[in-house]
Amino acid sequence: MSEADAHWEKIEKLAEAETFRIVDYTPYATGDDFRPLHDYMEEYFRPIFAEKMAMLLLLVAYRYSDSVIYVEGTDWFYKQFPGLERDLNVRHFEPEKLVSYIRKIIADDIGVAFLVYVPGNNCLIRITGGFSTEIYADDEEFLNLLDALAKQQGLFIRELSKNDW
Repeated sequence: MSEADAHWEKIEKLAEAETFRIVDYTPYATGDDFRPLHDYMEEYFRPIFAEKMAMLLLLVAYRYSDSVIYVEGTDWFYKQFPGLERDLNVRHFEPEKLVSYIRKIIADDIGVAFLVYVPGNNCLIRITGGFSTEIYADDEEFLNLLDALAKQQGLFIRELSKNDW
C-alpha cells in the first residue's frame, strides 16, 4: 500500500465520525430566519471567507511538519491546475499556489475537496466549497490551536453531529 493510499484510508475513516466540527461566522447555530443573511453572505462574503480559511490552513500546515495536503477534484478541476492530481501531496507547493486552490474551491463552490491531514495527531480539515469546512479531530492540542487561529480570523469552531448537518 502506498503512503497516499494509507493516508486516504485514514482520511475516509476519520470522515465517518458521527461528530465533527465546522468553521463558521457565528458561534451559534442558525435557522431559517438566517436565510436572507446567508444568501447575502454567499454572494458577497465567500471571497473573504476564502482568504481567512487560506490563512488558517497554511498556519496549520506549517505548524505540523508531518501534515499532508491533498486536493480531491474532478477531471475539469485538474485541467485548470496542470500537474495536480488526487494522490499528490501538495504540502511542498508554494503558499501562493495553495491559496489559489483554496480560493477557487471556496469562492466558486465547485465541489472539489481541499484536505489538510495531520497523521501524527490523526486530524483532518476538509473544505468542500462555499462555507463548508469540516474538522475531524479529537486531539485537544490541535483543536485548541485551531480554535485560536479561527478566532484570530474572526471565525468560530462549532461541534455538530451528522444528524445536525
